[in-house]
Amino acid sequence: MGLIEAYMQQCWREHENMYANGSEVARLRLQIDEEYEAAHKGLCGLATGVARHEFIHARMERINGYYKRLVLLVGEDDADELLCHVSDEQYACWVRATNNAIV
Repeated sequence: MGLIEAYMQQCWREHENMYANGSEVARLRLQIDEEYEAAHKGLCGLATGVARHEFIHARMERINGYYKRLVLLVGEDDADELLCHVSDEQYACWVRATNNAIV
């Protein structure tokens, strides 16, 4: 396992621990987080072309399904905020992992 993968797993474990004993909203948040991570791995992995696109598209479709369930639970504004927050956290983890791998 490379440095980037190790750091991404560390970020994921931190998020998982925060939401391990939570509600349905927390469970959906964790699933969205996992899908973003999987999509990122698909983007940076060995697959190319159509296979890569289909893999990432499937992850985004799952996120959309989780988002729709969140809207029913907390409303559209809070679901939007949660989705943006998860996306920002995943991006921050990826940037930190990339910077650590370069150093």
